[in-house]
Amino acid sequence: METITTVIVADDHPIFLEGFMLLLARVEGLNVVGHATNGDHTLHLIEKYEPDIVLMNVTMSGIDIENIVLSVEKQSLITQLIALTTVNDGAKAQQLLNIGLSGYVLKNTTFIDLLAVIKQVRTGKKFISPSLLASLKPITAEINKPHLTNREIEVLTCIVKGDSNKKIACDLGISQRTVCFHMSNCLRKLEVSNRTHAIVQAVNHGLIDIDSKIYDLKNGGAGLKKR
Repeated sequence: METITTVIVADDHPIFLEGFMLLLARVEGLNVVGHATNGDHTLHLIEKYEPDIVLMNVTMSGIDIENIVLSVEKQSLITQLIALTTVNDGAKAQQLLNIGLSGYVLKNTTFIDLLAVIKQVRTGKKFISPSLLASLKPITAEINKPHLTNREIEVLTCIVKGDSNKKIACDLGISQRTVCFHMSNCLRKLEVSNRTHAIVQAVNHGLIDIDSKIYDLKNGGAGLKKR
């Protein structure tokens, strides 16, 4: 069975919003669960439905996109945010990507290309429209770095300490099923098949910080090589 990606669309231009929703409704595997025309309603819908993807205009009334991104990060929601905009501003894109935005897409992008962006973002990778890349060469590596939510990083940090799923669930105030869900996301985003390699990749990407960063993979990651 194909996995369904839930989507919220937010834009303050009614004609664009209505036409965009009609296009998305025709795509198999996507389910538009809500739409909004301002920042406040967008954040309300995110907190209500916790969708997989939010496609939103950068310039809307109400809560601005920066604070929506920060709120999603603070609450450790699974939602990934993609900005759709006519604002060809590399500095703005860099700022938003640095605080947790998953994609910055110019509105001259084709619909087919946008669907490809959604798929890319769902794998944990970030995206920025190619025309902006020239001004962002210093942070290309940062853009391509896997993005883990605060909660996913917390789960990985607990695993580094050797905690069981039961203890992690107790310490973080979540269920063991949710722990497994976050761990599964970590494996997918880091493109690895087990917890040991997930920790190695997270350390290498600077996502978690531990005293001894080099794992002895020959021993299945059971020990750490001291510096």
